[in-house]
Amino acid sequence: MKIVPPVLMILADRVTNRLSYIVETIFFKQAVVVTDQTVFNAYDGFRIAYTDTQNIATNLWIKPHGLLRQKGIEQPTIECIIWEGLPAFFQTQEGFTFDFFAASFYLITRYEEYDRSSPTDEYGRFKHENAIAYKYHFLQLPLINCWLKKLLEKNLLPLSFQLPSFSFVPTYDIDIAYSYLYRGVISNTLGFFKDFSKGDIAAVEERIAVLHSQKSDPYDVYDWLDILQASLDLKPIYFFLFADRQKGIDKNIDPQKPALQKLIKKHSTKYSIGIHPSMQSNSNHSLLETEIANLRLNAQVDITKSRQHYIFLQFPETYQNLIAAGITDDYSMGYPNVHGFRASCSFPHKWYDLEKDLPTTLVVHPFCYMDSSSIFQLSIPVTEAATMMQQYMDTIQKYGGECIMIHHNNFLTNQPDFIDWKLTYADFLISNFTC
Repeated sequence: MKIVPPVLMILADRVTNRLSYIVETIFFKQAVVVTDQTVFNAYDGFRIAYTDTQNIATNLWIKPHGLLRQKGIEQPTIECIIWEGLPAFFQTQEGFTFDFFAASFYLITRYEEYDRSSPTDEYGRFKHENAIAYKYHFLQLPLINCWLKKLLEKNLLPLSFQLPSFSFVPTYDIDIAYSYLYRGVISNTLGFFKDFSKGDIAAVEERIAVLHSQKSDPYDVYDWLDILQASLDLKPIYFFLFADRQKGIDKNIDPQKPALQKLIKKHSTKYSIGIHPSMQSNSNHSLLETEIANLRLNAQVDITKSRQHYIFLQFPETYQNLIAAGITDDYSMGYPNVHGFRASCSFPHKWYDLEKDLPTTLVVHPFCYMDSSSIFQLSIPVTEAATMMQQYMDTIQKYGGECIMIHHNNFLTNQPDFIDWKLTYADFLISNFTC
């Protein structure tokens, strides 16, 4: 996003790290915060007072809720209201209806996820059912973007204020690079008897055909993706699972296999690639660093992008570990079991470490849709998933930001269970990006 000069000034009784961060983040460096009322009164542009008492020389007065002045992490009581047809909270009794700054900070920092008493799922992940966005039915909205646009429409922001521009970023998680190839004799033998015992004759025949070079591996969709994306001038990001050993849900082929190394090298010369940290690395920082170093060695490019396998996020540990390992951009901000906007925004932003009460260098890129959620967790028809993808695309085009979706190579195959998902995804891209 192009940096533009400040177009508005904000007066605060005192400036905290939290206030500075949220102003810079949601106003995209188009605002400046001051505490000197003389300077504020002399400013001839748009003025917002974020003060306990009203300043008469303002375009907008917002009475602070208190969250941005606090130290430590104390979970506030949330009571939702409706403002201009949009959900809101931290209602004020004077001035503007709610503390827009505190509410935005609460959402974008994932403040509620620091509550250690909140139940987690079987993998230790925060459950979306506990999020206020889910409870108050705004998970499908980039609510902070919506607030900004509504403020602009109501002339509560200067007309020169620029909302974030729209972009689309296709991303792919390569959890299992190949279904049958390069998996070893033992693995394929066990797989053969497993399919046979289930009576899945089609899978048995497919495995035999692939291993006898009579048919391509079903997960090898990389050339198809290359052609599709090149024809539409798309710039994808590929995230590779590079676990040293298979364990639990870390099921990619051995990273020492030349086939996987060749695949990674091929993609690194054409696209941006990143690490897909294994679940094993979540509790082992040295293992995380090893996976990144090995991927860097094979790709022969620096690895600064990441997306957590199974969208495993624990605050603040996950992001602190990524920063320590040299990651600058993370693409894990979304839920594994449902679509929507986990941080209630669709624009990239620096992560704020609430534990240290400081902004960091890590840039968070929220995603809104993941194919596996539709297929397995939500179990919706492919036609409904297509409608959802288009709705998210349209929403982000309206409100601005990055439209990031996640797809997996193993769900874009010609296999009977997935062929419709593959064709639907192709239709979605073609209909939106064909000139």
